[in-house]
Amino acid sequence: MALKYELDNLDGVSDALKGEYEKTDAGKYRLKVDGVEDVTGLKKNRDDLLAEQVKAKERIRAMEAELEEFKKTAAKGSGNYEDVVKMYEDKINAIKTETETNISQMRSQIGQLTAGAEATKLAAKLARSVKGEDGKDYSTIDVLEPLIKQRTRTDIRDGKAVLVVLNKNGNPTADTMADLEKEIVNNPAYSPLITGSKASGAADHGAGPGSKADVDIMKLPPVERMKAARRAAAKK
Repeated sequence: MALKYELDNLDGVSDALKGEYEKTDAGKYRLKVDGVEDVTGLKKNRDDLLAEQVKAKERIRAMEAELEEFKKTAAKGSGNYEDVVKMYEDKINAIKTETETNISQMRSQIGQLTAGAEATKLAAKLARSVKGEDGKDYSTIDVLEPLIKQRTRTDIRDGKAVLVVLNKNGNPTADTMADLEKEIVNNPAYSPLITGSKASGAADHGAGPGSKADVDIMKLPPVERMKAARRAAAKK
């Protein structure tokens, strides 16, 4: 069965999977996934990013104006001329480095709130519960999620966070998340990982014993599961 990202209650969820959900302040139950933050902070992060860029440009512009004024008024070759010029240049470079670091961190946060969150929701929608040889229930979400995240990213365009779907080579496309979902559903390589109601020709075993392919891939460590799924997808 597919694992829903958010539920009103845990009725019908197996005891083995109930621990994968946490109760929100709104009283709903949300699938616990590392690296995804509350989307309510997206607007603030975006505004902080834009403000940081404006602030940095103003500081650099002011420092450069001071430097040019110094060069005009100071006699080149005098006492501390070169030292003062270097001091200004070092400060400007320090501002640029600090700004690039801050912007990179904020872009990462925004990416988690947009592309990251959407990738998680799609993975949760398509993932299925598989019964392992040990009798325990396993979810394929931890295999699907990193694969889907590799196909998405967030760009900032005109001050807005824009979700971009990438092709297999990492190049941006005009596709939507719906297009990406259709691609995954129609790719036989993903059949063992996604719910049978979505996958073409895939049986949904639900809480029953999984197929040999299901069990084999779920016995692998997380990193190896992802590599195995990626290799299978690349062959199609």
